Amino acid sequence: MCVLLVEVAFGWLLPRNPGRHEVDRRVARIAKETRASRNVLLSDSVSYGVLDGIELPDDVLDLSTNQAISVAGNAFLVERLFERLDALAISPPVDTVLYVVGPTGLEVALDSKRFNEPYFTSVFTRAAEIAAVDERLDRPDLVRAMRVARTRARFEFPSYARRGVLIEPLTNALRGLKRGLYGAAAMPTTPTARARELIEERSQRAVFEPSSVTRAFLPVLAAECERRGVRLVLAPPPVAPTLLAAWKRTGMWDGYVGFLADVARPHALVRVAPSCPVAFDTDAAFYDGVHLEQAAKSTWGEALAALLATDLDAAAFGAVEAP
Repeated sequence: MCVLLVEVAFGWLLPRNPGRHEVDRRVARIAKETRASRNVLLSDSVSYGVLDGIELPDDVLDLSTNQAISVAGNAFLVERLFERLDALAISPPVDTVLYVVGPTGLEVALDSKRFNEPYFTSVFTRAAEIAAVDERLDRPDLVRAMRVARTRARFEFPSYARRGVLIEPLTNALRGLKRGLYGAAAMPTTPTARARELIEERSQRAVFEPSSVTRAFLPVLAAECERRGVRLVLAPPPVAPTLLAAWKRTGMWDGYVGFLADVARPHALVRVAPSCPVAFDTDAAFYDGVHLEQAAKSTWGEALAALLATDLDAAAFGAVEAP
């Protein structure tokens, strides 16, 4: 009887939060949201966690996750936030959504056998989300996986589906410990072999080709924001300087910026930022060619927090040299 009462309490009082990763945590955070936000951040792992330990205004909501959820997953996060605030009769729900996403993030096609299940198909299982994928993508495999996950979730013990309530404080403590240990580390002076290899590989690319998922869902995100009077700012993340220079030379960067401009053009409230607000002058800031070293991460976090504390607009994004 006690076990039954505990299970009922978990299911009745707490939002679903399996606690597996950052996407679960963001979804659970949205389910508890009770007020409008001035600025909402969407981003991938380049920016995920950079705001940890930084005091943000109460009206800033960080929904950064990872690249694996694709543009579709980020669109679903925003729709869930809007629906949550609609239920509370809060309008408008948000002033500005800042979506920090680079060329590789827009190429994610939800075709990874390793990442689809934990980060996308087992998270975004609402009937409307499944219907949106079914309608906009020719992906019966993806729709089937989402439906299976939706059915499976109905038979989970409430406590199991909400174990993140216990796991999350431990995760946050460990992340805080890591920041304490490595937060004052100096910027490396030379890039790692891994970083050099990836930068060299990606530098050869001359054509930007967004995935079918991006082509289908970025206009959906733009239209949904505009319908609600919410400004959407699309902005690039920090990029290793050697790679950025190569992409500008080959035309890859122009293709990326041009695609974002094409998406924004029909929407009066969608803006494209011309550059990342922080430009690192060494590839060593990126430990694997993509993700930031702790010192660089702190610099990016401070710059991003400063932006999110203002009334965002693309004009606020100018390249600022970072140490």
